[in-house]
Amino acid sequence: MTPGRSGIAAPYRRLIAALLYAALVMIAATLAATSQPWLGVQLGYAAGARSAQVLAAGGPAGALPDGMVLTAVAAPGAEPLPLQEADLTPEPDGSFGRYAEFHDFLLRQDRLASLMRQPELRLIDGRGQEHRLLPADHRPLRSLPFEFWLQLLVGLLAWLIATGVWAFRPGEASARYLLLSAWGVLTFAPAAAVYSTRELALPGPVFRLLSELNCLGAFVFCSALIALLWYYPRRLGRAPLGPVLVAGYVGWVLAQAAGAFETIPVGRHAPIMLGFLSTFILAAAQWRNTRSDPLARASLLWFLLSWLLGSGAFVMLTMVPQLFGVDTANLQAYAFLLFLLIYAGIALGILRFRLFDLGDWWFRIWTLFIAGALVIATDLLLVMWFGFEPTLAASLALAVIGWAYFPARQWLLERLVRRPRADVAALLDRLLDTAEPDPRELWRRSLAELFRPLQIEMVDPARAGHRIEDDGVSLRVDPGLGQPAFRLQYPASGRRLFSRQDLALVDLLQRLIEKLMLRDRLLGEGAELERQRIAQDLHDDACAKLLTVACQTRETATESRLREVLEDVRVVVHCLSGGAQRLQDLVPQWRSEAADRCEAAEVTLTWQAPAQLPECWLSPVLTANASRMLREALSNALRHARPAAIAVRLQIEAGVLFFAVEHAGQLPEAGGKRPGMGLRNLQRRAAEVGGEFQLLQPQGGLIRAQWRLPLPLSLAAGS
Repeated sequence: MTPGRSGIAAPYRRLIAALLYAALVMIAATLAATSQPWLGVQLGYAAGARSAQVLAAGGPAGALPDGMVLTAVAAPGAEPLPLQEADLTPEPDGSFGRYAEFHDFLLRQDRLASLMRQPELRLIDGRGQEHRLLPADHRPLRSLPFEFWLQLLVGLLAWLIATGVWAFRPGEASARYLLLSAWGVLTFAPAAAVYSTRELALPGPVFRLLSELNCLGAFVFCSALIALLWYYPRRLGRAPLGPVLVAGYVGWVLAQAAGAFETIPVGRHAPIMLGFLSTFILAAAQWRNTRSDPLARASLLWFLLSWLLGSGAFVMLTMVPQLFGVDTANLQAYAFLLFLLIYAGIALGILRFRLFDLGDWWFRIWTLFIAGALVIATDLLLVMWFGFEPTLAASLALAVIGWAYFPARQWLLERLVRRPRADVAALLDRLLDTAEPDPRELWRRSLAELFRPLQIEMVDPARAGHRIEDDGVSLRVDPGLGQPAFRLQYPASGRRLFSRQDLALVDLLQRLIEKLMLRDRLLGEGAELERQRIAQDLHDDACAKLLTVACQTRETATESRLREVLEDVRVVVHCLSGGAQRLQDLVPQWRSEAADRCEAAEVTLTWQAPAQLPECWLSPVLTANASRMLREALSNALRHARPAAIAVRLQIEAGVLFFAVEHAGQLPEAGGKRPGMGLRNLQRRAAEVGGEFQLLQPQGGLIRAQWRLPLPLSLAAGS
C-alpha cells in the first residue's frame, strides 16, 4: 500500500473502530434493559394518593385500568411491599441527599426486582384488592420508551461527532480530549437510559453499577472538556494539566464509590459544579492569550458558545435546582440533548468552520442565554430564600429582568454590534390595512407594497425557500405549506436590486402573515368557545331555575307554559353546543313532552312510532326544527281546536323523517285571513332544513298537520 493510501485509510480505520465500540455499547445497554422482567405497566407517582398510579398498561398488565392507584406489590405467600415515591424516581442522584438514603433505595430496588422475577406478581390497589400478574421473562424492544432511545442517541451522536474530528486530527490535544469527553457521554447516557426508564425496579447490584458508570462518565466528560480548554485554542502553560485533571476526577469517582462522602451533592454534584465554574477562569485566560490572534479568538468564541451555553443550560436545568431541593429527574433525558449542542459547536470550532460569521450573532445568543439564566436564578432566589409562591416569584423574576436587564442589553447591542435594523412598524401597519381573507391575494398585495417591483407573477411552488435569482434582479418567494409562490422582478420600481436584507424581510413577512391567519382562526375558535360557555350557562342556570319554578307552581296552565319554555331553552342550549343527537334518544323525549302537555290539557294522546329505529344522528339545526315543529303543531291543536284526542304518528320513509299530528276540528275557509304565525313558523322551519309542511283535512273530518324532513342516516356516531 502506498503512503498516500495508508494515510487516507488510517482515519477510516479509526472511524470503523469507533463505530464498532459504539455498537457494542448500544447493544449492551439494550440487552441490559430488555433482560429485565416485563410487567407492561407505566407507573407514576400520585401525590394525592401518596402512592403509585397506572399511567398506561399493556402486555401482562393489560387488564389494569389507567389511573388505578397501587399501594403495594407482593408475591404469593409473601408480605406485601408498600410502594414509595422514591421507588419511581428516574434519577436517584436528584432525589436523595445522603448516600445512606441511596443505599436504602438500592435495597428496596433489589426487593422489588426479586418480586418481579417471581412467576406471579400481585399488585394491591388503593381499595386493598389484589390484581394477579404474570410477568414476562424479558422486556420487548417495543416497550422501551422514547426517553431510552433518546439518551442512547445522544451518546451515539456525541461519540460520532468527536471521533469524526479525532480521526482526521489524532495529533492535536484538543481532538484527543474531545474524544475522551465523548467517551464520557457514551458511558453515562446509556447507563442512565437503562435505569431511568425501568418499569419499576432493577436488581440492586445492577442499579449500583449503572449509577457508578453514570457518575464515571459524567466526571470524565467534565474533566476532559476542562482540560480541552487548557490546550485549546492555544496552550496556556507547560504543565500537563489535562492528565492530572482527568486522573483527579476519576480518583474522586472511586472515592465516592468507596463511601468517602456522606452526601451526594458533595460526592457527585460539587465536582461538576466546580469544574463548570473553573471553565470561566480558563476562558478568561484563553481570551487574554488570544488577544493578538484573531483566528484563535474566533475559535475560542465557538468553544465558549457551545461549551458554556450547553453545559450551563444543563447545570441550570438539572443541578442548580437540585441544590435547592427541587427534583429535576424527569428532565434529565431531554436535557441530554444539550450535549449535542456542545459537541457540534466544539467540533465546528476545532475544524474552523465559518469563523467569519460568528460576530453577527455571538453577542445576541449570549445575551439571551444570560437573560434566561437570570430569570431562573431570580425565580429560585424568591422561592427558596424569601418564601414567595412559585407563580408570584416567576412573575417578579420576569418583571425584574424585563425592566432592568433588557434595556441594558439593548443599549449594549446598539453600541457594540451596530448593525442596521429593519423598521417593521410600517410593515405591520400595511399588513393590517391590506389584510385579505384569501392568502394568495394577501401575499400579492403585501409583496407589492413592501418591494414595489415592476413585475410580480405567480409561479409553481418548489418548496426551495426564498432565494435571490438573476444576480439580484429577481426574488423568488416560496413559503411552502400550501402558500402560493411568487417571483418579483426589479424592486423599488427598478431602482435597485434585491439584497440579503430583503430575504430577511420576506421571512418576517411570512411570519406576520401566518400570525394574521392564525389570529383569524383563533377568533373563530374563540367564538365557538363563547357559544359553548353561553350554552353551559343557560343549561346550568336558566334551565335549572325554570325547572324549579315549574315544580313549585300550582297552576297547571302556568306549569305547562314553563315546561314549554324550558324545552325551548334546552333546544337552544343544544344548538349552541353544536353536538348531534341520536334519533333513538330524541323520540322518547318527544313522546314524553307530548304526553305531559296533553295530560295537562286533559286530552287523550295516541302515539305511533316504529319499535325499531335506525341508528341515526340529527344535527343541532335538524334537532331544533323537528322538536319545535312538533311543539308548535301540538300548541295549535290545543289552543285553537281544543280536541278531545290527538294522534301523533312518526315514520321513517326512505331517509325522510315523517310526522303527522291529527285531531278533530275545522280548517279555515279558503280565501279567509292569512295563516297565523304558528303555521308560518312551521312552513319556515321545514323549508330551513330542506323539508315541507302541509295542513290537510282529508275525508273523515280530521285535521292533519304533516311534515317531512330529510334525515341523514349514518352508522358513525356524531356524523
